[in-house]
Amino acid sequence: MMNNTSLTADQIALDAFIQAENKAFDAKCMFKGATAWGVFALTAVDLAKHGVFNIRQLKEWRKIIEAQEDAKEARKNGYHC
Repeated sequence: MMNNTSLTADQIALDAFIQAENKAFDAKCMFKGATAWGVFALTAVDLAKHGVFNIRQLKEWRKIIEAQEDAKEARKNGYHC
C-alpha cells in the first residue's frame, strides 16, 4: 500500500494535475449555475493500481476508458426490440 510519503515526483504532479482539473471543472459548473456535478475522484495511489503513474499515462488511460465506454454505448444502442 502506498501513502503520500512513498509517491514519486510524477505521482505528486499527477495528483496536482487532477486537483487542478477538478478545481477548473468546479468553477465552470458554478459559473454556469449547475446545482450538482461530479469530479474525478481517483488519486495517484488509486491510479497506480491501473498502471498509471504520470500525467501522460493518465491521458492515455482516459482515452482507452472513453473508447471502451463509447463501444459499450454503441452495443447498447444497437439492440433493437
